[in-house]
Amino acid sequence: MIHRYHQGPYDEIIQTNHTLLTYLEQEQLVLDGDIYEEYLLHSISAKEEKYYITKNSVKVKSRKASYQPL
Repeated sequence: MIHRYHQGPYDEIIQTNHTLLTYLEQEQLVLDGDIYEEYLLHSISAKEEKYYITKNSVKVKSRKASYQPL
């Protein structure tokens, strides 16, 4: 399981996900499921969106382990 934290508005989370996917590619890893978002600091606990904290988690596996020749 890999975790990546995002600070800022929800509409900018896509940038964090892109960074995560780039990291996986560099490390020869692939997604093994969905990306999950856990809202740690949000509208109830933070006055401004720039202080929101979201934890993105994803299960991964080795690219080699996912390769299956025909």
